[in-house]
Amino acid sequence: MGNEGINRAKYTVTAVLTGIFLCACSKEEAVETKPLPPATQSVPVIEEVRETTRIITDLVGYDTGEEMIVYVLSEKEESTFTLINEESKDTLFVGELKPTDKEIDGMRLYIGDLTSFSGEGTFKICTHDVREGISISVRANILDERLQNLVERLEKIETDSQAKDCYRLAVMMLAGDVYDEESVDWAYVKKSIKEKLKEELKILEAQDGINEKNVSDRLLACAILADFYSVYGDIEPDEVKECLDTAVAIYDRCLPFSESADKVALYFADASLNRATGQSGYRKGTEHYEHTDERGEYADFEFIADMIYLRSRNVADFDRCADMVKKIVNDADKVAQKTDRKGFGVVSDIDSKGIDSTLDDLMRCSMADYILSENAYEQIRRDHIHYLYGRNPQMKDIIEENDDINTLSKLIFVMK
Repeated sequence: MGNEGINRAKYTVTAVLTGIFLCACSKEEAVETKPLPPATQSVPVIEEVRETTRIITDLVGYDTGEEMIVYVLSEKEESTFTLINEESKDTLFVGELKPTDKEIDGMRLYIGDLTSFSGEGTFKICTHDVREGISISVRANILDERLQNLVERLEKIETDSQAKDCYRLAVMMLAGDVYDEESVDWAYVKKSIKEKLKEELKILEAQDGINEKNVSDRLLACAILADFYSVYGDIEPDEVKECLDTAVAIYDRCLPFSESADKVALYFADASLNRATGQSGYRKGTEHYEHTDERGEYADFEFIADMIYLRSRNVADFDRCADMVKKIVNDADKVAQKTDRKGFGVVSDIDSKGIDSTLDDLMRCSMADYILSENAYEQIRRDHIHYLYGRNPQMKDIIEENDDINTLSKLIFVMK
């Protein structure tokens, strides 16, 4: 090979090595370079499907024979709705949609009534604009089925709060006392009472088991045990004597710390022991209690204590009883006055005041209904239940997503 060939070979090798070196350098310095903008790609535009019609009903369904109302929200003028057999697609009922002066989410509210329909089963409610419709069930005892499911759900919720655990039991026993014994799962109540009795006996045995920090919770347990004696004593008297003895012992041990006790918890204990024993000391405690509008951890027990006091045979202050009954009826009347029968049949402030306050109102309606014995508030109660279970503008089951013991306990009382 001549010099020219050697030089050419050297040049080739040098060029290759230089290329490799430059490539390596470009890789190391890539972080500092700015990448070229990506090639423009066409992105498909997804148009939002705007809702123009909404059919609203109870997501669970209706009892046969009760008032059955369906609501429609629509941007268009609506005149009728149809009830269709889900399998055969046959039209079973045609109802009128009456317009209201209410607008929600830019749509007018219409009301339809299918109470006169006498069929039973699962059907589809349709409008001209919503041909697929929405399913609705109509069958006997559907409210009882819903109540049973709710009770089972409530009993499964675990809590480390003495107040919530006692409230669940207090409402169950009140419901069984006011309505009928069969409406309560006594197996669950008895099991819970036995557990509570065992726990409280251990605390009593401890030298400093009751103190200013836990005195309110001890008074709640005292009230529950005494109330069980009053409500269940006629059924199985031998089982409940120890409950009353323990309740009295708890109360006596709590007295030195009464200044640290929550006033509602003390009132609850006084009312329960007054009913169970008839002793004047407990009666005076209930009659010295002054009702307030303050809310606290134990506030929900005030209504329970009122009902226990009213149902006691050991009452001397009849004027106080008359005032309490009058207040219950007046509160129920206020609920009736602010119920919007031209809309969803519920109190006008239901969305702003919260479910718990609404259920407090409905508990008073239930008691007023019981006291007056004329079903004056029955429809109000049912309309609120339907609203909470989905017959609302959002078509949302408000109960399904709620697992608060006090809230579910109140609902159970309202649904009895």
